[in-house]
Amino acid sequence: MEISYVLIVSEMGSEQHVIERLQMIDEIKDVNRVWGAYDVVIKVVGPTSDAVRKIIQEKIRTIDGIKTTISLMISR
Repeated sequence: MEISYVLIVSEMGSEQHVIERLQMIDEIKDVNRVWGAYDVVIKVVGPTSDAVRKIIQEKIRTIDGIKTTISLMISR
């Protein structure tokens, strides 16, 4: 099992929409609204690192209202 934390910057005013969409994705195990340079931090879990990358690229980065993401893959 592979884990990645993703730091998300959303467009102003779209934070709640982004959070609601993220909560609908099964592979996302934790969604937290945060204050500071980022708006949301999520935990993504998948069977392989390639699967996690695909989830981030195809399911997360395509959500309307997300400006940028930074992915932190857990090193084992």
